Amino acid sequence: MARHSYGRARASRTQLTKAWKAIFWGLIFFGITSYAIITSSDSILQWLAQKGNEDDEDDGQAGVGNRTWADLQERRVERMRRGCETLGLEQTMSKIVMKHLLVDLTHNVLFCYVPKVASTSWKRLWFLMVRAAERDEIMSLPRAYVHGPTLSTLANDKFSDDARETMLGTFKKIMFTRNPLERVVSAYRDKLETEDIESSYDFHKHIGREVERMARGKVTGGGHDVTFKEFVEFLVTPMNGTTWTEGQRNEHWRPTVDLCAPCLIQYDAIGRYENLEKEGREALEWMGAGKYANDFPPPARNAHTSRQTAQDYLRRLPVSHRLNFYKAFLLDYLLFGYQIP
Repeated sequence: MARHSYGRARASRTQLTKAWKAIFWGLIFFGITSYAIITSSDSILQWLAQKGNEDDEDDGQAGVGNRTWADLQERRVERMRRGCETLGLEQTMSKIVMKHLLVDLTHNVLFCYVPKVASTSWKRLWFLMVRAAERDEIMSLPRAYVHGPTLSTLANDKFSDDARETMLGTFKKIMFTRNPLERVVSAYRDKLETEDIESSYDFHKHIGREVERMARGKVTGGGHDVTFKEFVEFLVTPMNGTTWTEGQRNEHWRPTVDLCAPCLIQYDAIGRYENLEKEGREALEWMGAGKYANDFPPPARNAHTSRQTAQDYLRRLPVSHRLNFYKAFLLDYLLFGYQIP
């Protein structure tokens, strides 16, 4: 009996030791990665320091009210440009990027939409801009139709490679960003924690079960009881250590830098979800579509994920998961000027 108790105590200590070792090496890995990024060039350190001093607008309000749209865009675009240049980031024009570039041939604008960054509202507005339909008609369109193939994107087969190149070179180009943590928490709450009855895609069946299989070794809840910890582990852990599944790279939580390729496409303007009401109107004026400024649709979903809500979910994660999350979304934080919690 004594030997048995000793064995259990020893196993417990061993598990505890392994857990602390995992956290320790996670911290070391994160520190080395961060150090490599920051010290690979003197200009990187200078850029990060300048970015922190020049533009403290992480909450979408601080530092924004007294600045003009032109001033904000100059700062944001320059930060992104310098970040891409300093970090030596190179991107290619992939199909996923072209699919996220909405085309407006009337106002000569390309808009990179990002799911969970008011994308449904922007797409409804795009219907108004390109089809000149009645507002009530557009607002009554089912969400599945709004996100269907009706709106033209740069990936549309009707555009030749030369036409795409011309649009990328001459059209105004704009994107909207959102705090990475708040965006991912919003996606989790919307697609896995609750039922998205309007979606034509069953996230619990296709994504939830995949998360359970990875986290638990088998499907135990039919994809309906995935925890936030399991979800984050799913997002940051490639299969077999090298490859990603389609579910892991779903557009609702895929990093914004992957969807919009800001180090390849020279965006002229970058709006913020955190200040959507004001910057949405200013963006439309800038596009030459100011007459639609008062028609911006309300959010498609009632449950808004606030900063406090996101922080509450963050507290559910062990340190190792937080570090891996920051690492996975590091470029979104750096290039778009969001502070890591």
